[in-house]
Amino acid sequence: MSHEIEEGTDKVYTYGDKAWHRMDENYNTPLTKEIISPLFIPLLEGQASVNIDGIETPLEGWKTVVADIRNSDIEGDFRPIHVARERYEILQNEVLFNALEESLEGIPHEIVSAGTLGGLAYFFASVKFKEDFEIKLPDGSECKAYFSLFTSHNGTKNANYYDTTHRTVCMYTLRSSFEARGEQGFKLSHTKNANVRIHDMANIMNNVLNGRRKFEEKMNELYSIDCNVSMAEKFTAGFFAEKTNAKEALSTRTKNQVDEVVRLAWNGLGNTGENLFYLAQGATEFWTSGMGTGGEGRDAGRKAFSADFGSGMDQKTSFLSDLTNPVRREKLIARGEKVLLSA
Repeated sequence: MSHEIEEGTDKVYTYGDKAWHRMDENYNTPLTKEIISPLFIPLLEGQASVNIDGIETPLEGWKTVVADIRNSDIEGDFRPIHVARERYEILQNEVLFNALEESLEGIPHEIVSAGTLGGLAYFFASVKFKEDFEIKLPDGSECKAYFSLFTSHNGTKNANYYDTTHRTVCMYTLRSSFEARGEQGFKLSHTKNANVRIHDMANIMNNVLNGRRKFEEKMNELYSIDCNVSMAEKFTAGFFAEKTNAKEALSTRTKNQVDEVVRLAWNGLGNTGENLFYLAQGATEFWTSGMGTGGEGRDAGRKAFSADFGSGMDQKTSFLSDLTNPVRREKLIARGEKVLLSA
């Protein structure tokens, strides 16, 4: 399942709306450290070894990472999580959460979700600020914003603190939240002497809130710029031409992708075309749930994976950056006109 919640091992806690998968423990009050304490299962390291012809042989330079579940309600004593290089540093869930809470001291907030996924391989938490909680879009809609913590213990991801428009409640929403993250945040690598203390968090939070306001300003600016189908096709064609290093005409596959982005700008979810804001929305939908994630044949989990850990996030960020930059925008429109004429 795309939620990757292992029954009997992983736990998910939520405040507010119950999670879509209905596998969460839902509370009618904000989450506290005491409530989510079962998530703080200690991780231990030991010498990695391999059994060869009945002989246990140490693997020099490698170590094992296991979850110590002896004092939990999970069946067993230890659970293997990762085989890592010697330089790998364990960042405990509780330590990362403590750093988050200490850094938010004095900032009105609520912990709205927390949990483990993938058989204790991942840990997450989502925070809602009591003020500046919603981002207002120029078409009259609003999206909620959360400050989130996400880490893996299996070598796939660093510890990340980031601003996003998704509350995390499972692996699907974790990938979506990471894909929808803003520019403000930071990460901590799992290396020796990793410092989990979050420096100057007040400044980081100020940047997060400023980032939300700047995002609103960018969206309003795009909404104010008229865009017809021809302009949308030229810009999108120019964007793809640069990404694919097309010298003349676009390939049939790439031209189909251009057409799909433009179609979504006019006919995607809530989109009506007519300005650059809807072109940005069309591109977002293309790389989040559409053809840009692999087409209609891919399941939702794999699409989210592509949007997050594949090239989807990079493409969306690059598209929006180019669209909001007048110089880049005109350059790509000119290039798009050229490759379309060569078709």
